[in-house]
Amino acid sequence: MGSTPIISTPVFIPYMYQRTSYRPSRPQPPKFKINDFITAPTVRVLDDQGENLGVMPLIQARQIAKERGVDMVQIAQTPTEAVVKLIELGKFKYQQGKKEQKEKSHEKKTGSKIIRVGYLSQQHDLETKAKQADKFMADGYQVEISMMLRGRQKAHQDIAVKKLHSFLPLLATKHKVIRENKTPRGFIISISRA
Repeated sequence: MGSTPIISTPVFIPYMYQRTSYRPSRPQPPKFKINDFITAPTVRVLDDQGENLGVMPLIQARQIAKERGVDMVQIAQTPTEAVVKLIELGKFKYQQGKKEQKEKSHEKKTGSKIIRVGYLSQQHDLETKAKQADKFMADGYQVEISMMLRGRQKAHQDIAVKKLHSFLPLLATKHKVIRENKTPRGFIISISRA
């Protein structure tokens, strides 16, 4: 008796996920042209204190930069000439970073802040929340004062509206009411600095 050959059939494994190739991001072009990458034939040269050294050919400006041992950084381009600054590149990048950070901190804040006033809030609670609203408006935010009503409080909406309107005179900041909304769950008044 002979043995029967075992025929193995190939096992099919489903190809579930395709491996994605992770390409490195493309190198970003430099923000500023420096030294040999400046191509303008004539340049207006500023030193590191911002003093104007005048308009000169690019070759002469490169010589001055080499003598002083600093980099030549292009900070502006006009149709006739480029404006370059003679400064160390690291120092220049540091100054630019500081300038961007300062501009970012001086941007006007937009958006709104929400202050929730409860139906049962007492006078001291309202005064505390009014101080917080004043602080938000001083920072440039729009303030939404909301009162959510629960259960039987919805039957006494007139009292809720009076309490919300009694909150507004407590604000020290001069303000204007942008809109008043009645929602299914309560009331919202939006105010901003006048």
